[in-house]
Amino acid sequence: MRLLWLLTIAVSVGATIAARLVLPAAGPPAGAPATQPAQVPGPADDDRAMQALAAWLNLTPQQQRELHQHDPTFASEQQALRRQLAQAQRDLAEAMEDPRSSDHLIMQRTEAVISAGAALQRRVARYLLVVRDHLTAAQRQQLFGLCAQTLRGTGPGRGRGGPGWGGGGQRRRLGPGGPSGH
Repeated sequence: MRLLWLLTIAVSVGATIAARLVLPAAGPPAGAPATQPAQVPGPADDDRAMQALAAWLNLTPQQQRELHQHDPTFASEQQALRRQLAQAQRDLAEAMEDPRSSDHLIMQRTEAVISAGAALQRRVARYLLVVRDHLTAAQRQQLFGLCAQTLRGTGPGRGRGGPGWGGGGQRRRLGPGGPSGH
C-alpha cells in the first residue's frame, strides 16, 4: 500500500501537500462513529488534485494540454478505480467487524482490496510515465524526487510516530515503551 500512497501523493500534490498525503480513508476517520459514511473522492476532487499538481509543478498551459491529450481518460479512470478500492475496503472492514465472518470471506475481501489497490497503482504509474515525458528537467526532479523520498520513507508526512515505516527503512513497532517498541 506504500506505493499506492506514493502514487496518490504524486497526483494529489500541490496546495494539499503538507496536509493530506494519502487517499481519503475508505471508512470513518479514527474516532468517528462507525455509522459515518465513507469519504470517496468525486470528480471535483480529481479536478482539484490535477489543478494542484499543475500548480505545484508550475506547468504551462501547453504542458497541461499535452498531458490531457496524451492521457485524456486518466481522471475518470482513476476516479473509478478509487471508488472500487474504497468499496473493497468498506467490504473488508464490514467483514472484519462481523464476528460471524468466515476466514474465507475475510481473505476474499482482503484479496479484493489488494487487487483494487494494485489496479489503481498501475493506472497512476502509467500516468506518471506519460507525465514524465512532458516535464522540464526541474519539474521531473521535483515530482519524481518526491516519489523517491516517499518510497524511502523520508518524504513529507513521514516519521510522525506510530507503527509503519520510518526514515531509513526502519520498521517502527508499537510496544511497551512506545512507537519504537523499547
